[in-house]
Amino acid sequence: AAAYPKVDFTLTSQDRRVLDLRSGSRLARAADLLNQPEDSLSEGEYETGGVAAHVIVCAPEHCRRTRGGQYIVVRDRPVQSRTIARAVYSGYGGLIRDEHPLFAVWIELPSRQVDVNVHPAKKEVRFADEEQCAAVVTAAVRNALRLPDAFAAATPALTSAGASAPPLVAEPTPEFKVTPSGDSDAVQTVADLLPPSGTEGPSRRTRTVEPEAEADKEQARVRLRGRTVWQLHSRYLLLPTDDSLILIDRRLAHERVLYERALASFEKGDPPPSQQLLLPLTLDLDARDMETVERAGPMLQEIGFQVRPFGPGSAILDAAPPELAELDRERLFRQLLARIAEAADAEAAMGELIAAEFARGAAVSPGRVLAAEEAQALVEQLFSTAEPFRSPDGTPTMAKMTMDDLDRLFRTPGKTLDVT
Repeated sequence: AAAYPKVDFTLTSQDRRVLDLRSGSRLARAADLLNQPEDSLSEGEYETGGVAAHVIVCAPEHCRRTRGGQYIVVRDRPVQSRTIARAVYSGYGGLIRDEHPLFAVWIELPSRQVDVNVHPAKKEVRFADEEQCAAVVTAAVRNALRLPDAFAAATPALTSAGASAPPLVAEPTPEFKVTPSGDSDAVQTVADLLPPSGTEGPSRRTRTVEPEAEADKEQARVRLRGRTVWQLHSRYLLLPTDDSLILIDRRLAHERVLYERALASFEKGDPPPSQQLLLPLTLDLDARDMETVERAGPMLQEIGFQVRPFGPGSAILDAAPPELAELDRERLFRQLLARIAEAADAEAAMGELIAAEFARGAAVSPGRVLAAEEAQALVEQLFSTAEPFRSPDGTPTMAKMTMDDLDRLFRTPGKTLDVT
């Protein structure tokens, strides 16, 4: 269908029409295949050395967290090509990080410059000059997004696997990464939040990891309850304790809270209140998404989505979780459908995946200023979860600076700081 936009295509399954594509331009066909309005897509072209590329791509803010909706056509033949996919990602010039763009790419070149016999089903091709083809596609994407070449050279591009491609600058900027280890500052157990036994004043203890008793958890909650929570740059929460300073990533903390709340709803079958939409959203869905709505509808309802089929190839979203009041409900719902389609058949695994994706999309966004009461409530909710120290994907939600750490910031090398 992508290769021949001037041809009508109809697909019927079990007496239901799941695909109905009318002939038209490449832009119209791409909009139908990608389930996106035409005005949300951008077109770009580039040609050099006998190789021409015509691309249609989505805006960076419409990229998804899963692959899908990616079409490559070479000489009127739909194919798979990692080279071309990487070239599309590179064209975004660092505007995307962990997301995956929606795109359709048409490439025209002389037959002698491409080998179509490298795959038994002819799904893959080999280019005589892969670097040239990739460069043409990347340039076409930049033209579609109206990006100057200087912008792409100044920011690291991403490969189709989500990893950083080699930057075009001479020296890459060092990247700070937190790697949990035995001596990491990340808070890993409730013992890290309790005062060191047998000592007073600033902490001078060595980290030890011991089995966590429920009494220790409750002691930590009581010790932290009611303390003043400070906000830093609308991203972090600072929580002073008797012997340290706890730094909490508020987005990761909110992800943990929402994740466990969703899992609890699945287990108890007690969905939270939904927010009815003043104007219900009508969603155009492909066959895979319609099947996902039917299969996962009950679980989606248990986290606050109320959705119902509406004729062939569409559904209506009547209500959404209240946490999404200020967010793009349609975008998050489509991301959920894409993730569910990739989930294992086991209901438990699908539930965890839905909960994690919902938490990631609905968590408080950087830049939003929380009221003091909201920040305090978030901290208390975090420490009421089963695993407050990790986000659903295992990233630490908090780190700690002891008095020793703070003292070292102001200590002259070779001298001992007197704190008496």
